Amino acid sequence: MPQVICKLPHASTCISGVKFESKGVHMLSEEISDEQAAHFLSITGYEAYEEVDQEIVRLSARATELGIEVDKRWKAQRLTAEIDKALAAAKVPVKTEAVGDPAATGKTE
Repeated sequence: MPQVICKLPHASTCISGVKFESKGVHMLSEEISDEQAAHFLSITGYEAYEEVDQEIVRLSARATELGIEVDKRWKAQRLTAEIDKALAAAKVPVKTEAVGDPAATGKTE
């Protein structure tokens, strides 16, 4: 049975009696009949689930987890760059030497 992706902003978890769940910035429907799918696909903002790039969905979800405000127009390359930038910014430099600790610096008195 088909599923559809809703790309409309602020979409509900129940649309026209069909349950949807969040998948990053998009909402994925439960399995629906061909007739229901045809109805949704006639509306701008809905796509067949098979037509959606699964990598984009995965990367969008990861970016959202990291607090990145995802633009729905971003492709995989931009999403990856934004994720990498957020991860790099979150890293705290690790001190390799303890201040005043002769064992850490290799110096003895």
